[in-house]
Amino acid sequence: MIQPEINHAASFKEKHATATAPAIRVVRPMPTTDNKPKLLTQLSQAIRSRHYSRSTEATYVHWIGQKTINRAFKQS
Repeated sequence: MIQPEINHAASFKEKHATATAPAIRVVRPMPTTDNKPKLLTQLSQAIRSRHYSRSTEATYVHWIGQKTINRAFKQS
């Protein structure tokens, strides 16, 4: 969502100098370049931190992977 950012200090000075609208600058979100792990990698890390067995981890990762794939197809 794009949110406008109003520069009140500049607009206050401009109002007295000229009768213009306040200065509005549109702020767009920066593209993220962080290396955040993907969903299934985060899931694996969370399961390992809870000391679940490898077979439980594999089952959960497979199940959630299938659910996300099915949901993507249903939404399109």
